[in-house]
Amino acid sequence: MAPPSASDPSDYFGNGTAQTVTVIVTPGMTGYDIGRALQSAGVVKSAKAYDDAANRDQRSVGIRAGSYILHAHMSAAAALSAIVAQTPAPAP
Repeated sequence: MAPPSASDPSDYFGNGTAQTVTVIVTPGMTGYDIGRALQSAGVVKSAKAYDDAANRDQRSVGIRAGSYILHAHMSAAAALSAIVAQTPAPAP
């Protein structure tokens, strides 16, 4: 499956806005669960877009529980890249 493009209505395009958002990943969350948390926080446009990106990217298996700081309106692939690049803070 090809990555989403700027014309894909199910995903945002790019690295997001200047607004930052904190998202909590808890133990046992699936890719779709993380996508729902990201969608609820306004980071990604759809949980499915994030889950699809996570299924295409082996780095997603290393996501650890904790608190992540991301930007609003990121593409699913950009959100995934930002998550895997961070060492999560302990969740409150």
